Amino acid sequence: TRQWVYDVLHHRAYLDGTRYYQTAECFLYFLSRFIEITHDEGVHRLFVPLLKERLVERIGAPGDALALSMRIVACKSVDLRDDVDLRTLLELQNKDGSWGPGWVYKYGSTNISIGNAGLTTALALKAIRLYGLK
Repeated sequence: TRQWVYDVLHHRAYLDGTRYYQTAECFLYFLSRFIEITHDEGVHRLFVPLLKERLVERIGAPGDALALSMRIVACKSVDLRDDVDLRTLLELQNKDGSWGPGWVYKYGSTNISIGNAGLTTALALKAIRLYGLK
């Protein structure tokens, strides 16, 4: 499976999302989380340089607050700064301090999208805190 995941990253097969995940950022975020928690140096050597390249390609790409938050957190995990998307994320904040639902999942056969404002707000706050903002 390591090679399959690498091939998806290498060939940018995630760009239009997947059958079940709405955005490219879902794949990049979950991959960054896996890399962050593993202690396997081989995984780090294999994935980190290419993940950095792919994340740089995505900085400034359109996205809802959840996609932006996932991208910012993934960038930070490989020592990249994403000030462009952070500014955009801050502009999307609601007056009550929350963010609207971001689209994370879709039913494969019907393309009905599923979002969650709580998840979006939690990840947005994490992204902001990673940059030392409150």
